[in-house]
Amino acid sequence: MAGSRLIPPAPSSRAAKVLGSDLDRRAHTLHSWLRQRGRAGDGRTVGKDFRLRPGEVVLVDEAGMAGTLLLDRILADAAAAGAVVRLLGDPHQLAAVEAGGALRLISRAGGAIELDRLHRFRVPGEADASLTLRDGDETRAVFDWYRARGRIVAGTYGSMCDQVFNAWAKDVNKGLTSLMTAADTATVTALNLRAQAHHIVAGTVDTSHAAPLRAGQHAYVGNTVVTRLNRRRMTVRGGRNFVKNGDTWTVTKILPGGALMVRHTRHRGRIRLPADYLAAQCVLGYASTIHRAQGMTVDTSHALASARSTREGVYSS
Repeated sequence: MAGSRLIPPAPSSRAAKVLGSDLDRRAHTLHSWLRQRGRAGDGRTVGKDFRLRPGEVVLVDEAGMAGTLLLDRILADAAAAGAVVRLLGDPHQLAAVEAGGALRLISRAGGAIELDRLHRFRVPGEADASLTLRDGDETRAVFDWYRARGRIVAGTYGSMCDQVFNAWAKDVNKGLTSLMTAADTATVTALNLRAQAHHIVAGTVDTSHAAPLRAGQHAYVGNTVVTRLNRRRMTVRGGRNFVKNGDTWTVTKILPGGALMVRHTRHRGRIRLPADYLAAQCVLGYASTIHRAQGMTVDTSHALASARSTREGVYSS
């Protein structure tokens, strides 16, 4: 029946995967959706997922991280088909890597409906503290709230790197999955190498063979690595999933020539990652930039903030 379908695209493959799981239906990235819609507009055959009829609803999740030009194309395409678009997201979180700000503009212009209650916090007062940080009001008071509860500590750059790493190591030694985050790539790389050294000392990785990764890093059997570029033709779980930007994997075997056999840390699917892909698009996965960490699921995370950190970055951590 026309008008009965909800179409859920998102800015990234990881966000699309989460959205699809939550809605129990297939979701797509904004780029892949528009690419297939363009094919349909050229009269080429596309799957039923990419057909758009009057009255249908295109629900864009994490819209604050979507580029403005992409959203404009989505809106124009939907309007031409007689469909409607709904943008879902938080305009105060991290913005798009490309030119963005559309969701924030809509929010400031008064054209947005906002939730008035938070449900994810259990500690009394934390929901209000989160909203204060989100809105950028009375930030000194809200940081005092976090500091009083041991959520944040302050010190020199070196001592804070030590604190982040030590907190991560303590959690990992308890058997938890944990992630370190920082605003800049240099700090992320240093934390990743330090985490790898921790695993070497602990004997949880096999250093008899190594495979080259991006930026001079190397992976051993037992390491956690993260892929940085979508590869739809590299499928896992019988074709039900594919290698995505931000996926984390455990190295299970190093093959001749530097390829890796890896197992996904969540859905447990296995795949061979070729050496050329690893060298260009794969790094250690113990630490991440704040942007790349969005959508990752771990037991704990430990963020390093500095004078260069933005309010959006701290809020999203």
